Amino acid sequence: MGNGIKILIANENAEMRKNCREALSRAGYTSIDEVTNGADALQMIERVHPDAVIADVWLSRLDGITLIRQALSRSYLGKIIPADRSGEFYGLMDIFGKGASFVGMLLVSLVSQFAAGVTVDVFGITLQNENLAVGSLIILFIIGFILFCKADKLNKERI
Repeated sequence: MGNGIKILIANENAEMRKNCREALSRAGYTSIDEVTNGADALQMIERVHPDAVIADVWLSRLDGITLIRQALSRSYLGKIIPADRSGEFYGLMDIFGKGASFVGMLLVSLVSQFAAGVTVDVFGITLQNENLAVGSLIILFIIGFILFCKADKLNKERI
């Protein structure tokens, strides 16, 4: 199945690299390279020109997002995200990341302020305002998950 497809795994955790390699091998992929940091990954991308890169976001020496951005700017990963759309893609990703940080912080702050001194008993557990504020984040994640599933379903219907 995967013969001829070159895959690069960039992860500092040896166990994660091993598990990923094993899963890809079971799926029929045979050309798999591994690196342990972002700088080595970028060098490997320049040398090998892999068809797919599986990169951890929290790599040392060069984080995963910067790695992909640099590879795109050098046209190494043009097959994954078209070069003329990469600014749009990463711009949206930055906006969503910053927006989620802002909304989450705002939500926790507001709930903490409005729930000051409030306690709620849920299934015999007493929740105070800090617990309610963090609980509001859980609700936000649930809403995000529902929207993600709906978007995935709509995308599959469109294809």
